[in-house]
Amino acid sequence: MTVDDSARIADLEARLTFQEDTLKTLDAAVYGQQRRIDALEQLCARLAARLRDAVEMGPDPGADPRPPHY
Repeated sequence: MTVDDSARIADLEARLTFQEDTLKTLDAAVYGQQRRIDALEQLCARLAARLRDAVEMGPDPGADPRPPHY
């Protein structure tokens, strides 16, 4: 093995190490984003259910009617 080969191998090892670190960082970011997406989907489902319930109940019977000048 020549000095040039050793340098190339060292360079490849350094690049691999950097790529592995980058992959771990990106994996953590994707995991965090997926958790946030899951939470937002649950929130959206709860809000949709509340809206559906409110529409089914109709207007509040105890609500004051609008005055005639409106």
